[in-house]
Amino acid sequence: MRRSLLLLALAAATLPASAFAQKAPRYTFTSFDVPGSTSTRGFDVNNAGMIVGDFVDVAGVTHGYFRSGGSFTQVDVPGSVGTGFWGVNDFGVGVGRYDINPNFAEAHGFVYDGTTFTSVDAPGATWTVARGINNAGTVVGCYIDVAGRNHGFLLSGGQFTAIDYPNASFTQCSGINNNGQVVGEYRDAAGKYHGFLLSGGRFTSIDFPKAIDTRAYKINLSGQVVGHYQLANGVYHGFLLSGGTYTTVDYPNATYSSANGISDAGEIVGRRDDATGKTHGFYAAK
Repeated sequence: MRRSLLLLALAAATLPASAFAQKAPRYTFTSFDVPGSTSTRGFDVNNAGMIVGDFVDVAGVTHGYFRSGGSFTQVDVPGSVGTGFWGVNDFGVGVGRYDINPNFAEAHGFVYDGTTFTSVDAPGATWTVARGINNAGTVVGCYIDVAGRNHGFLLSGGQFTAIDYPNASFTQCSGINNNGQVVGEYRDAAGKYHGFLLSGGRFTSIDFPKAIDTRAYKINLSGQVVGHYQLANGVYHGFLLSGGTYTTVDYPNATYSSANGISDAGEIVGRRDDATGKTHGFYAAK
């Protein structure tokens, strides 16, 4: 991979004022857990229905997994003390994070094609995570530089491009669709987190109405965005942004919901916490 690093920090806009929140559409929810796990999270789903994420075993170790046809396959980067998948494309190529340091102070990104792991480390970074991948193999994620600042990145054709939301103190890219549109999150000067869309070289801020914190995680081919938001009462909810309209996507009776991935058909995967505090993955379809 080429080790040069370009910088992208362009003009920003806010989502049109016509955007509003409404009740969630009727989804059928399915909860899932990796057998024997103490915690399971779903992070992405492709158009073949393959789900990726991570789980924690009884020894407290985090592992990555693929779920296809109802069956789970555990996947770990060799030599790592923790592995997790954050994104998958329609060819089943996954991306994520692995750790080789037991205190998790040094993270590395990776691409896994079903056979081979390829590390992804932004030039000069002390910490890198790959969070999304499209069918062209373009990877997005985030890294921390030697000054301790968090940047988003795009990796295409071996070329890293740094992505920073204008005037933000923190930027992280989390998803990219097959049109090259990127979503993620940024932190403003006041310390508030917002989601964003980067499309055609233009940033658009994403904020769920009345939320104190919004994060955008994935975007599908039609431009539908999923993520989570937090209200002033501290509760986290999943959301879908479609055609300028925000809708809440919460697993029934969950104490915490996050919509982390979306297919082109609108199928959503995520994470939900139950009343006991245990974390489970979920799948939602209309």
